[in-house]
Amino acid sequence: MGNNRQSMRAIITRIGLDNGYTLTVSLSKNGRTSMMPDRLADTVQDARRMVGEVAADNDIPWTRVEVVYR
Repeated sequence: MGNNRQSMRAIITRIGLDNGYTLTVSLSKNGRTSMMPDRLADTVQDARRMVGEVAADNDIPWTRVEVVYR
């Protein structure tokens, strides 16, 4: 199976001033999009690491991942 029809969008949202970050991930495969449960991270670096882990777990290359910061 090729990776050309798979992509991922990750939204990292800051929670207040000192409350960490929420990571929201949607996966698109073969024209279907699914949402993963939100995850919490203490730092933006932790959230970005989680994005990489989710992409790797789903065989999505980093070049097919969009990361949005809010």
